[in-house]
This record gives sequence, C-alpha cells and structure tokens, in this order.
Amino acid sequence: MPILRDNKRVFAKFLLNSGLRVSEGIKSFNLIIQLGKSGELSEYYDENLSCLMHFKYPKLFIRHTKNAFITFISRAFLDQIAECQPVTYFSIRKKA
Repeated sequence: MPILRDNKRVFAKFLLNSGLRVSEGIKSFNLIIQLGKSGELSEYYDENLSCLMHFKYPKLFIRHTKNAFITFISRAFLDQIAECQPVTYFSIRKKA
C-alpha cells in the first residue's frame, strides 16, 4: 500500500525533479494546476526550452535567499501535474 496518494506522489516527484523548497514547490505545483485549468499555462512554461519560468512571478519565487528562476520539466510531466488537485503544506505533512 503506497504511503502517498497519487496527487501527492506526483508532487513529491515534482519536488525531487525541480530542487525547489517545499514552500516554493507548493506554489509552483498549484500555479501549474491553476494556469492549466484556465488555459494559460504558456505564460509559465516555455515549450521551446521545456522549462518553467519562475522569474515571471517574482512575488512567489524571488526571495532574499535561494531564488528560483527556472525549472526544466518535460511537457508530459507538466500535463500530469496540471491534472492534479492543489496541495497544501498541511496535507503534505499529514501524508493523506
């Protein structure tokens, strides 16, 4: 029996692949879902470079330490994330 449900398993894989901190990962994961539902994912994802462009959202990703500017991710994995439900820090911590 898996410890994490599908949604959170995808999130854990996203964290491992992106190298983002948990708080930044949650913001990015949820932003992908939000933009995917509204059809505006191209604002955040560059098809030619296959990367997320965090620098377009400085209030979310540019901080005093360890800034996140880009994350390379395949389109297939991005589409998988876009189909997930949003996550919260509390839900990840509970492993529900």
